Amino acid sequence: MQISVAIPNDLVDVSNGKFLGKTDLGDGYTRWDWLVQYPINNYCVSLNIGHYVHFGERMGDLAMDYYVLPEDLEKAKKQFAQAKGMIEAFEHYFGEYPFKRTATS
Repeated sequence: MQISVAIPNDLVDVSNGKFLGKTDLGDGYTRWDWLVQYPINNYCVSLNIGHYVHFGERMGDLAMDYYVLPEDLEKAKKQFAQAKGMIEAFEHYFGEYPFKRTATS
């Protein structure tokens, strides 16, 4: 599923899948593009639009991206510091993280 959302320039869209990029449409709107490469029910598709800030890290070839409200950034950095360890624990018990596939154009 490809998800494309046009929203005012000062907002951010966070949706399912891999972030492909954003395009300034020149009319005060920006289009945000996402790609889901796995089967997904249409009722599971989400659009989260707001004044988000982004930070992230990598675990090998897995990009771990976090989008949070600006006022929660410092709290989120502390909270998400445990995410990599959680994925490592899940991989230990359940096998390699299954959603590492990257977008192909």
